[in-house]
Amino acid sequence: MKKLVVFWLMLSSVAVFAQAPVEYYWTQGASRVYMGPANDNICYLQAMGGRFEGKRESVMVGYDNGHYRLSGRSNQHSVFARARCIQANGELYEHRDVLWWQPQDSVFVADNKTNVCYLRQVSGKFEGPGEAVRVYRDGNGWRINGKSNQINVHALARCTKMQTGYWSKTYSWSQGQPDVVMSPFHNTICVLQRVTGKFEGYAEFVQITTNNGNGRYMLGGNSRQVGVGATAICFKPSEIGT
Repeated sequence: MKKLVVFWLMLSSVAVFAQAPVEYYWTQGASRVYMGPANDNICYLQAMGGRFEGKRESVMVGYDNGHYRLSGRSNQHSVFARARCIQANGELYEHRDVLWWQPQDSVFVADNKTNVCYLRQVSGKFEGPGEAVRVYRDGNGWRINGKSNQINVHALARCTKMQTGYWSKTYSWSQGQPDVVMSPFHNTICVLQRVTGKFEGYAEFVQITTNNGNGRYMLGGNSRQVGVGATAICFKPSEIGT
């Protein structure tokens, strides 16, 4: 009987991630999109796009009063964002919101042995390859920084606690390239760590997608401008925790 119970639990665990996590969409002019309580979910950005001309242009996965919401703001047009959520205890396993604002130096976020860190919010004027925000490994830590020849570029990083020795892999895409094939979506999740380029309107976006028929996440985007690109990191939900 014990063997049967263990086998059933293993099948149940696999089934949880047999489908892509739930996806949510926000576009400017819309209200904040409710995504669920933090004690049952971990939510993260999957796409952003539109015309980013200053501090009034922003997209974010928000956290308030124990709940996740996808939102943004814009005085321009076509600004949008997508996010996904997985079933996990965000209140227990998420921490360390850290803000970077130009012209700051890089900011330490968390150690990278027991955390995965990624972008939670992107804001400001993105006019080309001179504008970028990123979360990256540096020695034993995660740091957030950016660059800008414009104004009000800033970003927020958030971390998910992981088991020591967790698996992860990083992928990058730049405009002009085909979409980049990443990890299988039945047992991993992928999150944005870097955004760069000129975001001038609806034709400029970066995204992580799953609707490709190959069972894997894809990193890509679109641009009629210059320098648009993104980096994502993939990791296993089964290794979330301490």
